[in-house]
Amino acid sequence: MKYLLSILCLLVFSCDSGSPTALDIDGCIDESACNYNSSASIDDNSCQYAEENYDCDNNCVVELDCAGVCDGSAVLSGCDNACNSTLVDDCQGTCGGDAVADCTGICGGANLACLGCDDIPNSGLVNDCAGACGGTALLDDCGVCSTDSSNDCIQDCAGVWGGDNFYVDATCGSCSVNLWDECYNIETTSIIVLIDGVIGGEIPPEIGNLTNLSYLYLYNNQLTGEIPSEIGSLTNLTYLLLFNNQLSGVIPEEICNIGSAIPEVEDNQLCPPYPSCITQHDIDSQDTSNCPE
Repeated sequence: MKYLLSILCLLVFSCDSGSPTALDIDGCIDESACNYNSSASIDDNSCQYAEENYDCDNNCVVELDCAGVCDGSAVLSGCDNACNSTLVDDCQGTCGGDAVADCTGICGGANLACLGCDDIPNSGLVNDCAGACGGTALLDDCGVCSTDSSNDCIQDCAGVWGGDNFYVDATCGSCSVNLWDECYNIETTSIIVLIDGVIGGEIPPEIGNLTNLSYLYLYNNQLTGEIPSEIGSLTNLTYLLLFNNQLSGVIPEEICNIGSAIPEVEDNQLCPPYPSCITQHDIDSQDTSNCPE
């Protein structure tokens, strides 16, 4: 008997209760797993499971949708009762047809003046500034097209959204210009009348910041020196009267940029060459005795 017990102990490697035996098998011990091993007694983390809605043989265990997708969301729909169809009957009852009622309600009629941007009569849809039918983008005061209703820029001194006139005068402060010891607001000044001997000296180049000027009357004074090229920035001028002064030098070409005004500069000491917008009458009236040969 002792001999048989010894043989059994050798077969199971050891008679100590804490040591593994030949009967211990590693494997998957979860019965819900696809690779469950009924003979295994030690879990080795090898269990494999079927995907959701499938069995271990990759068969769908729930309902297929109309597109054959396991547990899919496609349904029979549309006037043709097809899978995920979006077709509808047109006004003639044709499934998927393109006949539409015109603006008077006539199916297939020719009055389409009320078509929206979606080609549907009376839909009321229009393209937004970005070209999107029924979109919400708008042009702000800066001319920027976006869905943000706030402006993307600020007003300049002339009141122009997105403009670049932010002039600051050392004496008059922000958005004002000092001319002959008087302050002129850039946004609100549209007329300056200083005539008949009330001013003299040179025309300040800062005058070019008064971009909302429509009328500039400086005739019959003692103005001297050259006409500043900055005067060409006064693109809203309707009248520019500089005649009967002592202005000299060459007239800047920029003077022809002053909107609809024709500069009146007769009876000065202005020298050739003369810009194309100066009339022959004004040219002939110049005292050129001090002009270079």
